[in-house]
Amino acid sequence: MYSGELTPAVNAKVFAAPVGVLSAPVKTAFGYYIFTIDKIIAAKTQTLAQASAAIRTQISQTQVSAAENALQSQVQKKWQPRTSCRSGYVVSDCAGQATGSTGASGA
Repeated sequence: MYSGELTPAVNAKVFAAPVGVLSAPVKTAFGYYIFTIDKIIAAKTQTLAQASAAIRTQISQTQVSAAENALQSQVQKKWQPRTSCRSGYVVSDCAGQATGSTGASGA
C-alpha cells in the first residue's frame, strides 16, 4: 500500500500506526475502520537501467493508443457523412447524427 491510496483520515492513521498494535476506530464517509499493521516494507527506488524496459513498454503502449484514436477519428470523420441509415435503424454513425447520440428517427 502506498501513501494516498486511502481516504485522508485512514491514510494518516495507517502511516502513523506502530507495528502489531490494533488501531482505534477511524471514522470515514464509508464507515469505521480498524486495522493492525503486520509489517513495514521499506520503499525501493529503481535505477534507470532497471526501469528502462517498463518505460519503453509504457511509451509504446501510449503511442499505439494515440495512433488507434487518430485512425478512429479519421475514419469516422470521412465515413459518417457518407453513411445513410434507414428509418428505424438510425444510430450515431448515420449522416446528420451527432456523435454519441442514438435515436429511432429517420435520416
